[in-house]
Amino acid sequence: MSFEKRRESGMGALELDRHLLIRAGVLFVCEGLLSKMSGMGEPFLQVLWAIGASMVAMVLLRRLPTSVILGIGLAWLVGSKWALTRFFPIELAADVADRPVLELLFMTAGAKSSLLVFYPMTHWLAMMLLGWAFGCFLLARPDTGQRREDTEKLLILCRLSALLLWAFVQSNNGYRNLGLLRDDTTIVQCLHMSKYPPALVYSLMELGLMALILVLFLRFERRIKDIQRPNNPLLVFGQTALFFYVLHFIILGGAAMAWTGGMNLRGLQETYLAAGATIALLYPICIGYRALKKKHPKSVLQYF
Repeated sequence: MSFEKRRESGMGALELDRHLLIRAGVLFVCEGLLSKMSGMGEPFLQVLWAIGASMVAMVLLRRLPTSVILGIGLAWLVGSKWALTRFFPIELAADVADRPVLELLFMTAGAKSSLLVFYPMTHWLAMMLLGWAFGCFLLARPDTGQRREDTEKLLILCRLSALLLWAFVQSNNGYRNLGLLRDDTTIVQCLHMSKYPPALVYSLMELGLMALILVLFLRFERRIKDIQRPNNPLLVFGQTALFFYVLHFIILGGAAMAWTGGMNLRGLQETYLAAGATIALLYPICIGYRALKKKHPKSVLQYF
């Protein structure tokens, strides 16, 4: 949707491509800096790599019809498990050590020499394709109350379909989870889903829950009569998403190393407290950064 706003402002096709490539480059640089600062001793590629590489792919894919974009996204979302087990000998999500670099970058998470890849690109490109198609659906309709209701109906349909399919696939240990087979029927085991790379059940649950949250927000927005406050936390963090992500990674990672000596050494209660404190700390900082971005709209800050 932001892409279409730039097009309407007069940006040509090549300029739009250039914007996507620069944004991808910024993400790659941020990923490299975070990897260097992590203290892990080995370079790693995670979500920023996957999003940046997907943006590079969108330079070409965005020119396809929306129906084709949607079809490719759905096909890979559903068929990635089949493709991985058919063309790559992967049985367990953890069984991906010492694989070819290109396979790690685009298909399976794992390690090769000193490189760690947590987020293989193609699985997250499928998410981006679905999001692009959804944005096209929104833009194809006039901004009226009827459009908002149609959007909510579509999201409800997607939510129900995704969660019902999740329950069906999750109920058996066959296609469900890239080899992470369920040990029993407890809720913990039902929520035990592969994210590296994302299994179908993981994607279905996350997308289904996201659709539900969007419906709730849209309905709330339709019912409020006052003009939205510019410092609404959802707006502030949404308009400074990359800036927030980089800072929150540094703050939480640094705190973990300073106070506990490493990651994943505290319980759920400490995790929630640390996350809440980080959000409270970054809220005024993000307000200030957003004001700086608006003051210099053509600077490099537009890419963060």
